[in-house]
Amino acid sequence: MKTRRNAFRCCDRLFSCAWPAAKAVATAAIIGTIGLSAALLAESGPRISIYVYNGGQVPAGTLRKAQDGAASILEQAGIKTTWREPKPPVIAGAGSQDLWVPTNIEVRIYDRPTINEVPVEEGVTGFVWSFENNIAAILYDRVRNLAASEHAGVAPILGIAMAHEIGRLLLRSREQSSEGIMRQNWPPGDLQSAAQGRLRFTAEQSQRMRDEVLRWGSQSRGAELKVKPALQVRVQVYNGARVSSRDLLRAEERAARVFRKANITVVWITASTPTELDTEAAHEQWVPGDLQLRIWTRSLARPSMIHSDALGFCSSIEGGQAVVLFDAVRGLARIRRSDPADLLGLAIAHEMGHILLRSVNHSTAGIMRARWLPKDLHDAQTGSLVFTREQVESMQNEVRRRMRIQTRRDSC
Repeated sequence: MKTRRNAFRCCDRLFSCAWPAAKAVATAAIIGTIGLSAALLAESGPRISIYVYNGGQVPAGTLRKAQDGAASILEQAGIKTTWREPKPPVIAGAGSQDLWVPTNIEVRIYDRPTINEVPVEEGVTGFVWSFENNIAAILYDRVRNLAASEHAGVAPILGIAMAHEIGRLLLRSREQSSEGIMRQNWPPGDLQSAAQGRLRFTAEQSQRMRDEVLRWGSQSRGAELKVKPALQVRVQVYNGARVSSRDLLRAEERAARVFRKANITVVWITASTPTELDTEAAHEQWVPGDLQLRIWTRSLARPSMIHSDALGFCSSIEGGQAVVLFDAVRGLARIRRSDPADLLGLAIAHEMGHILLRSVNHSTAGIMRARWLPKDLHDAQTGSLVFTREQVESMQNEVRRRMRIQTRRDSC
């Protein structure tokens, strides 16, 4: 289907166009709980490391004070923080090679106009983008507006907003509380308490967050015990159907989630949209490397290439080219009363599966069925519509083969 690199997992497509105007990302990774004895752990406590990307052009002094404020709030909850230098910005099509790590938190700081396509409640200073991928966002222009309306400093408000959204991710919940920092709206009294260091998480919230950090650390230890070479496939995405950034982001996230269950990481790369399909690719020698995913409508494809009820097709397994038909996806979504973005993600995973399985054949169960029944889409909502064990093994072998050949080509 289509391909696009997502250096910060699946969100980078939506925001890549905003880098020149600046984006901000904070990546929080658990660093202090792995390999520690119980005694040392009790002494040091849970710790997270936070990388702040100041693409939002927050003044250095303001950002530093905001970090100190957020660190103080989290430390009162028993969670220590280490603030680190930012990594280089991600440019569309040339993103980081970092693999998605389950213990990472990303906090992205934007002005609201940068993400106008994303529905956001009025008045909020931030939101959780994805619990699945541990991503949250801060709206810096709203932080400034709140500070101005309450005659407060921008840095304290920004620090509170950062701590609030990190708290949501650690609590694994969008629910608000009736007191403390997790209130939906902070009255002037709360902001005064924040200035005096008295706006904090409740005791119950603090315990839950500490437990979550320790759980992540435990998962990381388990992963360290069975280290295997990371399997990664790059997908170049051509959005010929002009799917909205929001829907495409969700679709890529859904497809990536299916492949993560197969222990394969997908890196999405935004590609310019070609005017027509490269029909010669099927006759060329197979070349390892990126898959090519085109999101089209039926009007862009030759009718002879597709069945009337197909959601997509492989134009060339050898060339790694697949097509998903967004109008067909929307039609099925209406019939099944499903989210078109989620269904698009499943269709993307299905067509990528054909390429990595090197076969146009379908299975009698799982995501590679020829047609999904209502029960299949229900399974998809619970994360149960996946590849079979045999398919996972076959795809992993194919990804390894591609990676080996690509490595040899790169070294020449």
